Amino acid sequence: MAVKAFQKLLEEIKKVAPGVRGEAHETWARSQIRESIADQLETDEVSDLDEVPRPERWAVSISHCVGLAGWMATLRPVQIGWDVEIKSRIQLPIIKRICNANEISQAPDPSFLWPAKESFFKAAEDEQPNVVSQLTIGPWRSITPGLWSWQGFGPRNGEGLLLETEDLLLAACLIR
Repeated sequence: MAVKAFQKLLEEIKKVAPGVRGEAHETWARSQIRESIADQLETDEVSDLDEVPRPERWAVSISHCVGLAGWMATLRPVQIGWDVEIKSRIQLPIIKRICNANEISQAPDPSFLWPAKESFFKAAEDEQPNVVSQLTIGPWRSITPGLWSWQGFGPRNGEGLLLETEDLLLAACLIR
């Protein structure tokens, strides 16, 4: 079920950026994620587990939680970030620490802000602010039940998608 959710988000982000690639699995370890990236993108620039993967030609983002691990990539200069979170682990006090009142009031659910900000932060790569609270998310637009689009505002602006399942929140962000 989790991999199908990833595939759905990947297909939706491909509608906006057709060159996006990605893969996920329910039981991957960190090294297996890197092996998949290396195989699919035909690069050996991602093998160091202590480094954020930054191949020359590709913007790559990795995320994982219990039950799902994967990656998304796009050709540079476009940048991508993706995040997956277990819904029940996202608590309102944390959201209030990283979001302003306007963001919280605009979000379809305050918990959506955590994966949206994480994916936007990852997409920012070298232009990441010092803290995720310096990024702003909104407005939100419902696309279909369980799927929303949103805008990210920061050093560079992004466009994102969020997919809600029964247990997970998956978000992807593109910066062009």
